[in-house]
Amino acid sequence: MDKTDKQESSKVRGRCRFSGFAVKPTPLVHCVLVFVSDDVIALCKSQYGRHVVKKLLMYGSGNKEVLAALMQAFKGHVRPMLRHAAASSIIEYAYNDKAVLAQRLMLTEELYGNTFTFCKSSVCNTIEKVLEANPDKRNSILDEMKQILTPMAQKEQVIKHSLVHKVFLDFFQFAPEKMRAELIESIREAVVYMAHTHDGARVAMNCLWHGTAKVREQLGPNMTAFEI
Repeated sequence: MDKTDKQESSKVRGRCRFSGFAVKPTPLVHCVLVFVSDDVIALCKSQYGRHVVKKLLMYGSGNKEVLAALMQAFKGHVRPMLRHAAASSIIEYAYNDKAVLAQRLMLTEELYGNTFTFCKSSVCNTIEKVLEANPDKRNSILDEMKQILTPMAQKEQVIKHSLVHKVFLDFFQFAPEKMRAELIESIREAVVYMAHTHDGARVAMNCLWHGTAKVREQLGPNMTAFEI
């Protein structure tokens, strides 16, 4: 294929990716998904392409195979997607609006660390069950979670998502006092960006309950500034 043919092929491919979203027939959505399946993550990171993926999630959710294929495409890319301005909104929409329980567990899995991934199974597939079945790995898992979560609190577009709040809440539920105190100290300025979701509000409450007097003194004015 010469350069001209490649350019024309690219144009056709681009038109096909953006076609078909004025109507909702699942077969059409399935065909588009098959065509762009290798480019889902790249589309999520595109200013305009992310709308294509959102439409696929929106109109393809009636077909379990289409939704499962999209969720599987996200696997292994959740952390970099959360850090990306365009892609973070897509992964949040997928998690919060379209994913079933098993898919939510898959999307959050990356934020629990490698030791959790190694220890989990089809039976022990939640943080609670993994910690219960592997008490010798408890500190390693929680320490990896802390190392992953701490830098996330430094970026507003990441810390505001409910997917992240769920993992923070799990950490606070199972972490020993020392680890919990260290994380609270690291995220105290970002807690205000979490309080708008159910899990995020519970994280904020944990920070108030278990934080030092200095942390509580800082959180109070921060929360008041966002009151309606």
